[in-house]
Amino acid sequence: MELFKSTFKDRSLGYKFALLSAVPIIVVTIFIVIIIITALERSITEKTELRAQGLTKLSALSMSNSFVMYNKDLLDNFVDSLAKERNILYAMIVDSSDSRILAHSDHLNDGKILKDRASNDSLNTDGSQLTVTKKGREVYELSTPVIIRGIKYGVVRLGFSLQEVHEEMALMRSKIITIGIVGIVLGMLSSIFLARIISKPIRGLAEQAERIGAGNFEQRILYRSKDALGQLAFSFNKMAEELKLNITMLRENEAKYHALFEYSPISLWEEDLSQVKKYIDGLRDKGVTDFRKYFDDHPEEVSPCINMIRIQDVNTSTLKLYEADSKEDFLTRLKHIRTERTHKVLIEGVAALAEGKPVEIECAYRTLTSKEITVLVKSTIPPGYEETWSKAFISVQDLTERVRAEFLENMFGRYLSKEVVNTLVENPDSIKLGGEKRNVTIMMTDLRGFTALSERLEPEQVVQMLNTYFEIMVDVVLQYQGTINEIIGDALLVVFGAPQQIPDRAQRAIACAIAMQNAMAEVAEQNRGQGLPELEMGIGINEAEVIVGNIGSRKRSKYGVVGSGVNMTSRIESYTVGGQILISESTRKEAGDVLRIDDQIEVHPKGSEAPLTIYEVGGIGGSYNVALEEKRSSLLVLAREIAIRYTVLEGKHVGEGELTGTIVRLSRKSGEFCLQTSLDPLSNLKLNLVDVTEELSRKDFYGKVLERSHADPKTCTVRFTALPPGIDGYFQAALDQGAKSERTA
Repeated sequence: MELFKSTFKDRSLGYKFALLSAVPIIVVTIFIVIIIITALERSITEKTELRAQGLTKLSALSMSNSFVMYNKDLLDNFVDSLAKERNILYAMIVDSSDSRILAHSDHLNDGKILKDRASNDSLNTDGSQLTVTKKGREVYELSTPVIIRGIKYGVVRLGFSLQEVHEEMALMRSKIITIGIVGIVLGMLSSIFLARIISKPIRGLAEQAERIGAGNFEQRILYRSKDALGQLAFSFNKMAEELKLNITMLRENEAKYHALFEYSPISLWEEDLSQVKKYIDGLRDKGVTDFRKYFDDHPEEVSPCINMIRIQDVNTSTLKLYEADSKEDFLTRLKHIRTERTHKVLIEGVAALAEGKPVEIECAYRTLTSKEITVLVKSTIPPGYEETWSKAFISVQDLTERVRAEFLENMFGRYLSKEVVNTLVENPDSIKLGGEKRNVTIMMTDLRGFTALSERLEPEQVVQMLNTYFEIMVDVVLQYQGTINEIIGDALLVVFGAPQQIPDRAQRAIACAIAMQNAMAEVAEQNRGQGLPELEMGIGINEAEVIVGNIGSRKRSKYGVVGSGVNMTSRIESYTVGGQILISESTRKEAGDVLRIDDQIEVHPKGSEAPLTIYEVGGIGGSYNVALEEKRSSLLVLAREIAIRYTVLEGKHVGEGELTGTIVRLSRKSGEFCLQTSLDPLSNLKLNLVDVTEELSRKDFYGKVLERSHADPKTCTVRFTALPPGIDGYFQAALDQGAKSERTA
């Protein structure tokens, strides 16, 4: 039984091999048994027939004496002796002339006439026949005529019983069948034994494969034969060893992968997109090729498709990014993080995967605390899963800080130095929607007479001049870490001390203003090279407490300063002439005693109840140590005074009444005027020439009163703020004539 159990344990191989080898043995054995039985039966039958025929013929020969034929006692003795022979049921002698039984082993039949046709026919023939008695026994009858001297006197008939023959044949048949069965059993046992021998190493391979499948790589197949099975066992053992090493490496790599996955600083997801793949394939079977257009045309299909995405795992960075307490918390509240824009992005990603394109999309998500974040989503199908999409890797990179940095760079990049912008990026909390009060130093610059100048130039020339001017000035401001808050026409509003705190903001602002005035020489040089007029700039600086911050709405905001200090800075700047820097009292105090003050002026700006003292700065010492380049030129006495008419400007508006006066001394930038009335310093004038051509007299030029003569209040020094080309040429001719007169004298 153990042999059968061990052999048929693996029915897929041992059973089949035993069956395949046993079937031919059984068939051949049965075939041989049939042949042997058939041959033996034929042999026994022939042997019996020969014996019966011999005995019958011998009996007929014994009767070849007429004396015997007619001697009843001899006939009876003769048939009785025949009946005693083995297998003879009966014997008779029949008279051939009248079919009368002359003698019968059963004497009751003596003298009877044979009536059946077969018996009668046998009297005239020499042969045999098979008959069946009334008791159901098979009888083999043989007839041989008795011939005496050539005359047929009768027939000897013998009835042989076939029962013994059949019994002998049955016995022989049973012996042969028994031998055949024994042969079949032995053949099957041999087949089973052979199958066991052959299948044993194969079963070992199968069992080893099962152990390998269960993770046991230690056991080996012990089969030392050098045949093909031995080679197979050796190869399998080698494969198991290599597989053990590979599995060990795979487990190590898997552990590394899980460690990298779990502790990656980037949010990583594992997703099952197999249902999405089936859905996409179904659409493709319907003829859909443009999946983006399909979802645009069928928006109701978006949510069902998104719901087919199955998230299998997320890492720790994902929980941190979306502010989830655990993976279960994240997966159960997944719908909370998705927005309408997220659905569109996910569909875009599905469409890209369906088209075999890489997925890299920037989109907005919500955290579980409803905070909006901007992320970069990348998706890929790993090798081996292209047909099913049963695994997809998703990386979600938090772009919130980058977007904030880009926002700050866009907001301040053109107006702050790179170092300041980097500081703001590293400390984004310093920039909040709203504001705070802070002491800052404010600078306002303006080009003198630029409005009148721009009216005479082509728009392209105006823009070209401004671009040249701002290109140079902005570089200087950024060099001194100023924040360019506004560019208003030809004016600059610059703040020092916001958004980044600057301890020496006042000194830095004044040093920056001096550097800007000195840089105007480069602006003038570039303008001359382009055939454009020179420009002059005035700068006002004020130290004040203002509100600074990111002011506006979430959709549109701007970093700026608000407060009366800004307005005061604009007032101070309005008192400047070209090349001049004026600062407030608060700025002078904040800057300290490192300043070179060239002049001080008392003014009454609008909105101020008391007069203010402002200071003209010519330089600054200390760590900056810069000064204005000397540009002043002496006034030249004119050979002939130039008659003018003038109007005092009130703010930006022309005052009422036109007065007269003369210019007695002149330089390129200023002149000494004798006026009809006494004017306060810093008064702005609109001027026109008199006693000149009509075209020249219609040209306006502008100036600002710098100081009055102590000897004559109506005599004052006026700084030109805007000179049209014709007026500038006229003054240059007057200067040339005056210089010639001085040389002659």
